[in-house]
Amino acid sequence: SAIQSITDLSFEVGSDELVRALSDPSSRIRRRAAIALGRLGDEKSVAALLDHVRDHPDLVEDEMIDALGESGSPSTAPVLIQFLESPRPQVRRAAARALGMIDSVESISPLIEAASMTGDPDLRRSALQALRRREVRLDGALLADALLDEHTSVRIAAAELVADLELDNTKSILH
Repeated sequence: SAIQSITDLSFEVGSDELVRALSDPSSRIRRRAAIALGRLGDEKSVAALLDHVRDHPDLVEDEMIDALGESGSPSTAPVLIQFLESPRPQVRRAAARALGMIDSVESISPLIEAASMTGDPDLRRSALQALRRREVRLDGALLADALLDEHTSVRIAAAELVADLELDNTKSILH
């Protein structure tokens, strides 16, 4: 597609077109533009994405949140943290994934809080995966609770965190 070509070539003119495409009536075009801007990751692209999600929170889709994470910009953390509380589950999960992609100290506590939420297993799984990606060592009680969660996906995410971080104290955590 034309948007993919623009992304690959990273033209400045293309960046302006992508910013305009965020307001396209077609959700498909808006999603592709967001993905492309996230891949560009320059200051202008990130600012355009942030402005768009702030100005149009009801139109935010998970691809836009993923794009903010893919940009790698720590400046996106405050907005992404807010989306952890979105009424839409797919946006909450995308916010957790995106926070796992950026190097932001301020995102750790909200991710730990999300990883502790037993009422939303998909968010919990995504938060655990984000914390694993960020190589965050979790409190033993939280980890034990996740390893014993009733939802298989949460248990798997917790086990992957234990394995990837080579945590030796797992046996004592579960007793």
